[in-house]
Amino acid sequence: MKKLLILFWLLPILVYSQSITVDDTSNSPSQLVNQLLGNSCTNVSNVIISSNQSVASFNNNGSTFPISDGIIIRSGIARHSQGPYTGNNLDSQVNNTGDAGLQSIVNSTGQSGNITDVAFLQFDFIPLSSNFSFVLFICI
Repeated sequence: MKKLLILFWLLPILVYSQSITVDDTSNSPSQLVNQLLGNSCTNVSNVIISSNQSVASFNNNGSTFPISDGIIIRSGIARHSQGPYTGNNLDSQVNNTGDAGLQSIVNSTGQSGNITDVAFLQFDFIPLSSNFSFVLFICI
């Protein structure tokens, strides 16, 4: 009976595992921005990323993950976000870059410690329309 109970307890975990693949080698930073913006902009310039390891594309491969594809910007190694969630590779560091604005927020809340391993994808663009939006999905 215990084995059967454990199987039923684990079944939801197996059924709802969300598996994505992460690609940090196939696309240049400009290609990642073009993937993000699609055909909605006339001019994209000044594309800068924090690290090739921290900014990558992903695909849900038909899994239950709610977004089919997009860009991952992660402190640490983006590729560690790949596959179903296992609790492994939660912490990694690519650089020692800080951010004065984030550090100010941390300090103002009474916390201590330095902000490091800031990840970003930065670019300028001119949209084709006055109505423009991004979909932002944050996992913490």
